Amino acid sequence: AAVKVCEAIEAVADKSPLIKWVNDIFLDRKKICGILTEAVADFESGGVQWIVLGIGVNFSADKNSFPDDLRQVAGAVFPSGSHSVTRNQLAAEIINRILHHSERDYEEALGGYKRRMMMLGKKISVVGPEGTYRATAVDIDDTGRLIVQTEGGETRVLSSGEISIRK
Repeated sequence: AAVKVCEAIEAVADKSPLIKWVNDIFLDRKKICGILTEAVADFESGGVQWIVLGIGVNFSADKNSFPDDLRQVAGAVFPSGSHSVTRNQLAAEIINRILHHSERDYEEALGGYKRRMMMLGKKISVVGPEGTYRATAVDIDDTGRLIVQTEGGETRVLSSGEISIRK
């Protein structure tokens, strides 16, 4: 979903958004989109029974329209307020790209996901069940998990949790 949102923004706005693992979209170092997913598996077939996908995009907003505590971190696809496309055009582009995605596209999407990762090779803070620790984001594995190397040299593979790229 994150790749398809980025592709849609690239297509209609001629901008190059980046992804913060797992599903946040950034433009000019400001968060412009958050994506939430939920799925239920069918234990008998092993397949997915249903998926809920929620995508929130800040389409057009001046930085002064955000609360004081968000002005440094929140942004919009069109931060100046002027735009060449409508919200509906961007929404249609996102929906069409997601609906036309197929299992055959997985490797291509994974490659697009890795190319758009904003934190690979950078120092990050990881917030997990065992607490917060510093690490370097190393790679994304074939299932979308984040591979990190702790400051102590241990390699960890994250399938959930929160990371921060703030200094």
